[in-house]
Amino acid sequence: MTIRTPSHPPVDGDFFYVLLSVWDNAGRYDQIGFSSCPTQYVECGGATAFWGLTYSTTDFCAHNFDFDPGALILAEGVRYTFRMTLGGGFLTFQAWSFGRTIWGPFQRPTTATQFELDESYSCEGQSYGNFENYEEVHELAGEQNVPVWSFAFEDVKANGAPLTSDWWEFKTGGAPAQIRLLISGDDMTIANHFFSISMNAGVFGVYRGTTQSSWTGIVPQLYSTSCPPSCFVQLSVTRLPAGWAASLFPSGGVPTFTFTITLTIPSTAALGVYEVEIRANNPERAQWTNVLMRINVWRPPIGGCVAFGSPILTPTGNLPVQSLSVGQQVMSYDHQTLTMVVATLEGFTQSTDDVILVINNGLLQITVDSQPIYYRNSTFEGYMIHPQQMQYGGLLFNPVTNSWTILLKMDFVPGQVTVFDLAPSLVGGGTFIVNGYDVMRKT
Repeated sequence: MTIRTPSHPPVDGDFFYVLLSVWDNAGRYDQIGFSSCPTQYVECGGATAFWGLTYSTTDFCAHNFDFDPGALILAEGVRYTFRMTLGGGFLTFQAWSFGRTIWGPFQRPTTATQFELDESYSCEGQSYGNFENYEEVHELAGEQNVPVWSFAFEDVKANGAPLTSDWWEFKTGGAPAQIRLLISGDDMTIANHFFSISMNAGVFGVYRGTTQSSWTGIVPQLYSTSCPPSCFVQLSVTRLPAGWAASLFPSGGVPTFTFTITLTIPSTAALGVYEVEIRANNPERAQWTNVLMRINVWRPPIGGCVAFGSPILTPTGNLPVQSLSVGQQVMSYDHQTLTMVVATLEGFTQSTDDVILVINNGLLQITVDSQPIYYRNSTFEGYMIHPQQMQYGGLLFNPVTNSWTILLKMDFVPGQVTVFDLAPSLVGGGTFIVNGYDVMRKT
């Protein structure tokens, strides 16, 4: 099954799961999905709240749980595909994004050989609901008695085929009446409000000096409800960088409706990632939800390099970039043969830049433009020429481990930084490996 995480980080203090759950024929309860990992939950271990990939299995009749609520930090606003399989004496968990494996296979030994797909399952005289998509709410710190967002489960399959029957709608007796479970074939939406809000697809980015830009969004109706009370949904901007201005048109409506947000940006805005939050609110029902836009302020292309201290893979291991020289051998990844090859540095120059792009808290430190890096999202796979145009939730390729890493954070750090421009020979396409990740010479 596939679920999109909300475009916004979780509210710290909220703790809930969004899961696919099913019993197996060994009497174990197996689950996969994600959680809103708050800082106070020690099992998450985060300094800030985050969406955490969650897996779980149990002993017989679910007396004890083997689980991890934060096995992998997930980006906001991205569709993730989760899978559980049984075979060879193992229960295997795995997750994908944009068609690439991002976690797993992670295995737990089991005697189970199949999942039980009936609507209910009996164990030790007790009957339980089975094959459930649900939210399991433990604590909410905000002013609502439901999570801020709704959750859509898509393409739910069993044994490789769409599952369109034997669903069990899971909702505890104390759940607010506003929650609706909307099932359509092999899709299911847990609607915590009768509406939601999202921005239309596109890159949220402008070049420095741009003083105004607009984007469109939509407030869809998730289910019909009686009016009165009023079904009018108000829009407001609840987070905006200092010195910026915003206007919304229209400023509200009865779902479904579209809207446009226009941002006025100071011409002197520094390079960086800025957050703009829009809230959709139906005060008569005390229902609201929100969407977070991350606006990248870019600069026109100047030149691309990697920062001082960056580890470059050579045939003898990683070496700091500043220790290299023309004629030295470096490792290159050949996308035609899918193998690592040895290349020779044909060019190597040193310069300075007044800003550096720091990815995932130091995983990579490169110039913001003109340094191609291998990147994948829903519409693109290849070398992103200007790293400043990457978006949160995209994937970075590590050919050393043949794995993909989620892009979770980009910091534009000002200050004079020594950088190096590498030009390996074209034997591997002119690529080289920085801290395990695939980048390419500029020309």
